[in-house]
Amino acid sequence: MCTTSEPTPTALRGRARQENLAGINRRLSRPDLSPGKRAKLEVQRRLLRAAIERSWIESSSRPYQPRQSVATR
Repeated sequence: MCTTSEPTPTALRGRARQENLAGINRRLSRPDLSPGKRAKLEVQRRLLRAAIERSWIESSSRPYQPRQSVATR
């Protein structure tokens, strides 16, 4: 049973992803980061961003449907 005050698992996952992204950005802003670590973090950030965008697309209320013009009916 899920009450409305609790965040849904997907919302929780989305928030966790965004906090994770913020943490990666924070670590990337450090000047003393080695080039190898920086590259690894940039890859993680790119993957995480793609996952967030994909989840936004999936969670949108209506799936994308191209609108049909009235003229073709």
